[in-house]
Amino acid sequence: MNAYFLCATQSSNLGDLLINKMLIDELCKYGFVFVDCYNIPLEFKKYILENNNAVDVYNAKGFSIKKGNIAKFNFFLKENDIQCFTQSPGPLGKLSRKYSIYFKLISLILKFHKIKYFLIGNCCSRAIALKEKISIDYANAYYLRSKSSQKYLLSYHIKNVNYIPDIAFLYRNKAIISKKNKIAALCFREIKSDYNSFIKWLQQIVSLLKAYDYQIELIYQVATDKDFTYKVHEDISKRFKDISLKNNIIWYDNINYYSGKAMIISNRLHSLLLGAIHNAIPIALCDNSPETLKINDVYNSVFPDKSSYLQISINSYSNLHHIIKNYESMEEYVACIADNNSSLCHNMINEIAHYCSAI
Repeated sequence: MNAYFLCATQSSNLGDLLINKMLIDELCKYGFVFVDCYNIPLEFKKYILENNNAVDVYNAKGFSIKKGNIAKFNFFLKENDIQCFTQSPGPLGKLSRKYSIYFKLISLILKFHKIKYFLIGNCCSRAIALKEKISIDYANAYYLRSKSSQKYLLSYHIKNVNYIPDIAFLYRNKAIISKKNKIAALCFREIKSDYNSFIKWLQQIVSLLKAYDYQIELIYQVATDKDFTYKVHEDISKRFKDISLKNNIIWYDNINYYSGKAMIISNRLHSLLLGAIHNAIPIALCDNSPETLKINDVYNSVFPDKSSYLQISINSYSNLHHIIKNYESMEEYVACIADNNSSLCHNMINEIAHYCSAI
C-alpha cells in the first residue's frame, strides 16, 4: 500500500513531531509513504523522513499540493499507485472558504482514482469546537483519538467514525524503559489567567513532592514554552533553591529524557503521554481552557477508570498525595495502559493498510 501524507502541523512542537513521525513510520511498513512536507523546517523534516520508505514529494517530484499543484498531483497519483491519502494527526480546526473548496477538489480527485482518504489520530470534540468552528473534511473514514471526538462527529450523522488511541503510543516499542528514579518532571504551557495563583499552587506541589524525597526538574518540549519555563524556574527558586532546569528543549534526539522519571506533571498532552509511554505516572494539570479540555477528552478514552484520578487543578490536588502513596500499583496500571494502547494503534493501522490494499 503506497500512501500520500500531507504534513500540515506545528513544527516547533515535539508532540506534533512525534505523532507525525510515528504515523509515517507505521505506514512505511506497508509500502512507500510520499510525504508532502513542503515548507516544513529541516529540524522537523529530517526525523519524519528517517524511514527508507518515506519520500519527500517536493524534493523527489517537484510539486506540493500546498502550492496548488493539482494537475501534477493528479498525474502523480496515477503513476505511483497511491491507495491511501492521509494527513497530520492532531486537532481538526477551521479551514477558510478557499481551503475548504480546495480540499473538496482534492477529495473529488481521490474519489476519481478510487483512493481512500483517511483521517488517523485526529480530534474534533466539543472542547475543540469551543475555540473555533471545525471544518468537516471530505474523508472516507475517521479514526479519532478520543471517544468524545467520535461522539461529536457521529452527532453530525457522519459515517465511518472510529476510535484509535493517540498515535504517540506507537512510540512504546521504541521507548527505553529504565529503572525509576525519584524525579518528577514538570512541563507547562504558559499560564495566562492567574500566574500568581499558579506559582502558589506550584509551591505547594513542590513542598509535597519534596516531603516524599522527590527531585524536581522543570523542562519544556515546545519552543514557545521556553521563556515561561525560565520565568517559573526563577520564581519558584526564590523559595526552593534545588529545583533543576533543563536548559535545552526536549526534542526527538533526546526524547528518552522521560526514561527513568517517576512522574510527569504537565498541562501539555504529549508531555504527559510520553511520560506514560516510559512508565512515568502522567498527572495532568487541567482547567476549562480548550487546550486542557482535549487532555480530559484523551484521558477519558485512554485511562477510562482513572481519568479524573490522574487530573489535578490549581484548586484541587489531593489526588497527588494518594498517587504518591500508591505509586507501585499506579506504575503497573500506566504500563499496562501504554502496552494496550500501543497494540491497538498497531492493529488498527494494520487493518487500514490491508483494507486499502484489497481495493
